[in-house]
Amino acid sequence: GYSAEAVETLERIQDVSPLDADLFSLTGMQLARSGETDKAKELLQKANQADSENELNKVREALVYMGTDDQRVISTLSEIIERDPNISVAWIQLADAHIREGKIEDAFAVADDWAEIDSASGRTLKGIIHSRLEQYAESVEVLKGVIESDPEFQGANLHLLQAYEALEQYQEVAELAKTILVKSPENEAVLLSLLRSSRSDSLTS
Repeated sequence: GYSAEAVETLERIQDVSPLDADLFSLTGMQLARSGETDKAKELLQKANQADSENELNKVREALVYMGTDDQRVISTLSEIIERDPNISVAWIQLADAHIREGKIEDAFAVADDWAEIDSASGRTLKGIIHSRLEQYAESVEVLKGVIESDPEFQGANLHLLQAYEALEQYQEVAELAKTILVKSPENEAVLLSLLRSSRSDSLTS
C-alpha cells in the first residue's frame, strides 16, 4: 500500500499537472479500497481537475461512491458513457449500481444498450447480471450464445466458467478451463477452477 507520508505529500500539492493525474487517481483508488474514502475523494477530484479529458479517472472518482450514493454513480457513469462508450468498466459498474438500487430492468437495459454498440460485450454483461442475481442457468445460456458467435471472446468464457462452478457442473468447468488455458496458460483463476473441479468431481464420482 501507499505510505502515509506519500499520501500527505500528494495532498499538499496544489497544482497538479496532467502528467501526475494518473498517480493521484490510482492513489485515490488505493485509499478507497482501504476505507479512507474522504482522502480518496480529495485525490480523485484533484486528478480530474488536472486532466479533465481523462474519462477513466472520472469513472474511478464515481466508484468511490459505490454503495453510499449509487444515484450519483449512475448519473456520473451514464454521462461518461455518452461521451465515451468504449470504457467497458463504466458499463459494468453502471449495471451493478442499478442492481444495488434494486432496478433490475434498468441493469438489463444497460446491457442491451451496450450490445447495440458492442454485441459480445453487451450480451456478456447480460450474462453477468444473471449471475449477480444467482440466475446461473440463465447466465450459462446467454454466455454460451456469445461464445457460439465469438468463440475467442475471453470475458464470456471466464464468466461462463464461473457460472458452471456455481451450478457445480464440474465436467463443464474442466472442459472449458482447459480450452481457456490453451490461450491463457498462466491464468491463475482458471487454473484454480480446474483444480477445484477435479477435486469436486472425484468426491462426487
